[in-house]
Amino acid sequence: MISIGRELANAKSQLYNQMGEVIYNSIKRNLPNIADDEAENIYYRSIYDYWVYGSRIDEWFLYRFFEKNHQQKNEYVTTRRKFQYVNYLNSKEDRYLLDDKYETYKLLKPYYKREAIFIKDENDIEVFQKFVNRHPICVVKPTDATYGQGVYKLEVHEDTDLSATLTSMFASNKATDRDSLTKSNGIVLEELIEQDSALSVLHPESVQCLRCNTLLVNGQAHVFATSMKVGVGSQFVTSISGGSLTVGINRETGVMETGGFSETFGIDEVSVHPNTRITFKGFQVPRWKEMLSFAKEIAEKVPSIGYIAWDLALTKDGWCVIEGNYAGEFFGMQLPYRKGIKPRLEKELGWKPDNYFWWK
Repeated sequence: MISIGRELANAKSQLYNQMGEVIYNSIKRNLPNIADDEAENIYYRSIYDYWVYGSRIDEWFLYRFFEKNHQQKNEYVTTRRKFQYVNYLNSKEDRYLLDDKYETYKLLKPYYKREAIFIKDENDIEVFQKFVNRHPICVVKPTDATYGQGVYKLEVHEDTDLSATLTSMFASNKATDRDSLTKSNGIVLEELIEQDSALSVLHPESVQCLRCNTLLVNGQAHVFATSMKVGVGSQFVTSISGGSLTVGINRETGVMETGGFSETFGIDEVSVHPNTRITFKGFQVPRWKEMLSFAKEIAEKVPSIGYIAWDLALTKDGWCVIEGNYAGEFFGMQLPYRKGIKPRLEKELGWKPDNYFWWK
């Protein structure tokens, strides 16, 4: 593996001249006491695993590939492998329906259970003013936001300069370092979600985000996997890359069956929430049967997109949509369980890729 990894690095020197430092920094961050020669060996092993299994360096550590054998690694749906299934299940032409946050809102408005508006540019001051008069505390989202980037809570007071606030919103939107999918500079403003108290106990400062992955098989929707992103510290937006904890949930019962995992806390399991001291394992997510019916119903509203990673929230009036993700990550259904989900995915789909390697 090390030998082949070295050959690949040499053959693709232009790529690894750019990425080499990023990979080494990740190795040193995750294994701070490692010797230089062993770090070099891991560097080439990770390159081998990238081209064989499609695992990025962050996944390599999160999924503990450094201690897994070929069969175990081969069962993971990694970031690169994911698109073999996404391309099979999802219409590229309709990707905008989920990548553009306002398009998703228009399509599924009754399921959002809150008001949202689109602001094109700084000239939409009148639209902005009317909205914040109704909702002085609201959520700001770039239309093409991913991983929670550029999303924040806005509070408007009587003495707030609305024109300056709007200008600042668009300046921040343009400055946010993210990969744009819709190539839009527009902003969506959303009414604040009031979370049900049964989930606020996990972390009052954030809305706990239920990740529900649905599949359409022969036109019928079913829930494939469920997990929850739980905020930590002063977080308002939950995101695994932003430090939230991801907890595995039994898709049939709604009971949390793992501890929490995140990129920030490293590769170890967190059994108790660091702030609220709630134990994750055994926690029952309320109104679970409602959630299952809700998820299937919204999935069937988007028939051209067979795999959707839904982010849902629970309010006192029931479940609502936060957003839908066209090519949502598989972290939540694999990381907490320490094993890959590819065999079950292919069994439930009744399909597997023709090509073994993701890059073919």
